[in-house]
Amino acid sequence: MELIIDLKLLKKSGLFLEEFVIMALINSGENIEEYHYSKHILQNLEDNMYIKLSENNWLLRGKGRELFESKASVAFEEFWNHYHTVTHLAKTDRAAAEKYWKRLKPKEKELAIEKVQAYYNSLNDKKFCRKARTYLENKNFNDEFKVKEVKDWTAQRV
Repeated sequence: MELIIDLKLLKKSGLFLEEFVIMALINSGENIEEYHYSKHILQNLEDNMYIKLSENNWLLRGKGRELFESKASVAFEEFWNHYHTVTHLAKTDRAAAEKYWKRLKPKEKELAIEKVQAYYNSLNDKKFCRKARTYLENKNFNDEFKVKEVKDWTAQRV
């Protein structure tokens, strides 16, 4: 995996390089257990409320997410506008949608944007289209979508 370190962000964080790298790896969705970082550094980040261990998986806490959030907030705007352009729904529950957006890993955010059209096209009845908040909360972008077959009725005529 290639990891690009934003030196301005590192300086702004006030963290040591190794601490920052661990958080960047967690933010990108990597399993940091394979990198064999010292338990002391992980414990320090946990004690300072940057990360937490949840179900044998390290996650960024609010304080840790805030460091990487500036890029994510721009992406949320992109998602928000794209979702409503495709679905033609009213733009409601923005704060709730943004809350769920912030919980997603970068790869999930990309997938959420990419799959909007496939999700919408897969609906049998467009009136059951979910709000952006629910789409993110349920992680519907992880679903498999079947493209509906369009029957050619003229071919069946004899």
